[in-house]
Formats: sequence, C-alpha cells, structure tokens
Amino acid sequence: MNGRASVSYSIEKVNGVVIRKVAPYIQEFETFAKGRWLGRSLLEVLCTEFGAHPSSYWQNSIKCGTVKVNGKPVDQSYVLKNGDKFLHRTHRLVVLMNYFVCNLMIILQT
Repeated sequence: MNGRASVSYSIEKVNGVVIRKVAPYIQEFETFAKGRWLGRSLLEVLCTEFGAHPSSYWQNSIKCGTVKVNGKPVDQSYVLKNGDKFLHRTHRLVVLMNYFVCNLMIILQT
C-alpha cells in the first residue's frame, strides 16, 4: 500500500511545553486486489481486511466517492476482480503531542 502523504508541521511552545503541531492533510492508500479478495464484494473486503473502521464508515466512504476501484467510484456491492486497483482517500487530523515524548518514542523505536 502506498500511504505516503506530504505532511507539514511546526514546533511551538505552549505554556512552557514544546508541542509538535501537524497540519491536517489528505492521505491516499492504494493497492491492487489480493487473491483472497477476488469474487468478494468491495464492502465485505473493506470491513474484514481494514477493520480499523466500522462498516458505516466504509459505506459512507464508498457513497461519497473517497473509495474508488480502477480510478472510478463504484457501488458497495462491486465484486473485486483480478487486476482491480483499489484507492482509499482520507483526511487526517493529528492530535497535539508533547515534542519531547514524540522524540523519546522515536529514539526508543530505533
């Protein structure tokens, strides 16, 4: 999946605490249909494979056109086929985080 997005942020001091503020941004996730998805409806695949969101989120995303197959909006009952390219476009908001904690987490992960 391609989940890259251009993200801008600023470092500010708020009440003596250094905060990293990330500007809202659009992120696109794109992938080709997997073998286990073939012959299944788009909504079924989204609900079972991408369970971070409830079914209602996926239904609304399909209806609004932020989920596309082969570059075109489709119905939630669309049956995925070999070679289908799936795209999900979403708006991201990042909560404020203490900059020290954020840097400490990065150091601990490496």
